[in-house]
Amino acid sequence: MSEQFITNVNEKNLILTRAQGAVIARDFTTAAVLYKQLLRDEPSNVDYLKELGSIYVKNNEDEKAIPYYEQIITFYPHYIEAMNSLGAIYRRLGRYEESIGILQRAVDEGRDAASVNYNLGFTYKEMGNFDDAIDAFNLVVNENPDDVLAYNHLGRIYHSQKKYDKAIASYKRGLQIDQNHPILNYNLAHVYEATKNVTDAIRCYQAALKTRPGWVDAINDFSELLIKSQKNKE
Repeated sequence: MSEQFITNVNEKNLILTRAQGAVIARDFTTAAVLYKQLLRDEPSNVDYLKELGSIYVKNNEDEKAIPYYEQIITFYPHYIEAMNSLGAIYRRLGRYEESIGILQRAVDEGRDAASVNYNLGFTYKEMGNFDDAIDAFNLVVNENPDDVLAYNHLGRIYHSQKKYDKAIASYKRGLQIDQNHPILNYNLAHVYEATKNVTDAIRCYQAALKTRPGWVDAINDFSELLIKSQKNKE
């Protein structure tokens, strides 16, 4: 093994260590410069490409992340993680059709179905395509019955459609997994309010605030409910 090779390896390891440290320190500008330096010598290194994509996402620069995930898929056409990440980016940018297209491609790979369908359901939900969103989230919970957030999304969709019984059932299913989940309790309280079930709404607000005592939205909504229910002292 030549001294030059050893020197190059040591230099690369030093740059990689500095890049990883910059990410931890949230110095994303420095981290991006260092990973790009590494990428020049290894343009198809999937770890470097993923890190660069992730850095730009963490720094709220989704547009800049896109080319790195696209490069991963170009080099490795069956790389589901990159497709999933790209689908989420397109959704956040409001490019829904592109999000659906790349996520459907990921679904066709037949692996990691729960994570891809979760992303797909989220995109359909934001598009207002609630039937397809429900189908996607149901596929998620069929694959992973403990996915609390999928139950939360289902509950919110059913609530928006005024299908209150289904909304309550979805939230309760999630609460069977995590009975103290503040968001599930908060959203369930809203459904109970909509159905004039003040007693259970109060119970759910109390449960949400027990877990997140300083949650301003929950405090305000709970206060309004108590005032409307003439529980002014409370």
